[in-house]
Amino acid sequence: MKQKYYGTIKKGDGTEIPFEEVVILRMQDNAIVPALNGYYYSCMNLGASKEHLNGVEDLINRVMEWRANNRGKTKTPDTVPTDYLPEPGPRPGFSGKPVE
Repeated sequence: MKQKYYGTIKKGDGTEIPFEEVVILRMQDNAIVPALNGYYYSCMNLGASKEHLNGVEDLINRVMEWRANNRGKTKTPDTVPTDYLPEPGPRPGFSGKPVE
């Protein structure tokens, strides 16, 4: 997928995160809960800390609560050509295949 969103992202301590290091998944998209569940289990299998796993669980719960309270705003993920930013160029190492 081409780049769709842009802006300045900062950590809680105010440190800016470089643009290319951020992925945005919107709570309204019907694929978000399965995506976050997959992320949780990948983190667990990789040996992520209990604190990180707890944070992901908290995020999943916040997403599910938002979705339950905003049923009219949820939708199938979509993108139209006018949503995209200019193509950033080739991404080294990206094959489109899952990382093992």
